[in-house]
Amino acid sequence: MAAPPALSRYVARMLSKGYELSAIRNALQQAGYPPALIAEAMRYVPMQAHVRHTIHLSGGAIGALVIIGVLIAGGIFAGFTLLSGNKPAALLDMRVTILTMVPEAGQQLLFSPELFSAGAKQAVDVVVRYELIHIASRKAVAEKTETVAVQTRASPRMQLAIPDDAPAGDYLLRVQATYAGQSALASERFTIAKAASRQQGNPSAREGHASGTEPARAGIRSCDDGNTCTLDSFDGVQCVHESVWPCCGNGQCEAGEQGTCSDCARFQQNTLAPSAPAAVDCNGKEGFALSLCQLEQAKADDDLSLCAQIATESVVMDCYSALALQKRDSEVCERIGREDNRDVCYMNFITAGDYTVCGRLSREYIRNSCEQLRQLDEARR
Repeated sequence: MAAPPALSRYVARMLSKGYELSAIRNALQQAGYPPALIAEAMRYVPMQAHVRHTIHLSGGAIGALVIIGVLIAGGIFAGFTLLSGNKPAALLDMRVTILTMVPEAGQQLLFSPELFSAGAKQAVDVVVRYELIHIASRKAVAEKTETVAVQTRASPRMQLAIPDDAPAGDYLLRVQATYAGQSALASERFTIAKAASRQQGNPSAREGHASGTEPARAGIRSCDDGNTCTLDSFDGVQCVHESVWPCCGNGQCEAGEQGTCSDCARFQQNTLAPSAPAAVDCNGKEGFALSLCQLEQAKADDDLSLCAQIATESVVMDCYSALALQKRDSEVCERIGREDNRDVCYMNFITAGDYTVCGRLSREYIRNSCEQLRQLDEARR
């Protein structure tokens, strides 16, 4: 069982701050991480991270690590829900990453939905529905539904066939996960290019999915090369390993990962001269397509006033949250009306070590955990 790179980095960071290995292990176990996954994460922690002064954690401090620290490790910054009564004892959250850079009609769209179930004591079956929506016509051109087993985290590699007659243009991959009355929604925008003449040879090998004879029949035990940044398949003759770019978790900050991947420091100043933002043309767009376009325009212009002009409420909140990070100004989060979404915006600053936002958090249990982390940070100095 390979440990997520973010989990190993989290363990190393906590060790470097002086926390005991046993306390970190207990915190992760309380958060629902399997012992084997924790052991694997600790196995790859650099040795120098162990040679630090030691901080003994109280029960309350461990609780703070469970609630906030594990959120840092897993990258769970959205969809907080306060559970009570007979609701399921797990928080369902999700994000999606498209792996095919510029697909064409008739090809397979490769993507990876990352499902999180924080606090689940055993694997649960989550129903996941995928829709491929043509933004201009607002029509779904393809859809698929399947069930995924999730305990704490699952990142399956999926593919969805793009119809041969799908027009070129902007599309939205919409993914909805449902479990025990909870629902999580994620979407990613991308472009389908005009169909080009296909290369001769085996298209399945070029597109990175398996076809033909199974590996075992050719005497190959498995095509898995252990590299999370490749798509592994068998083309009927040999194993094919197609590189995934950008690849979150390879320790490199690549284009398109700013603000979305732990490989990029969330508040790191760019040492290069910033490039001029690309012009955003929203003429002719309407409805949800217009809202998405206005979001991109607000980010490109770094203009908060444009967020207020967006008609779709969820996109308005995304706009303020994105610009708060872009401007490195937590006060922008106050413009978000819904408390849970506002807390999500503040969480991005807490994970960067800015505890001045603790008093602004709406959820008491998150606010208390933020204060405990602040006190631990002050005691360490």
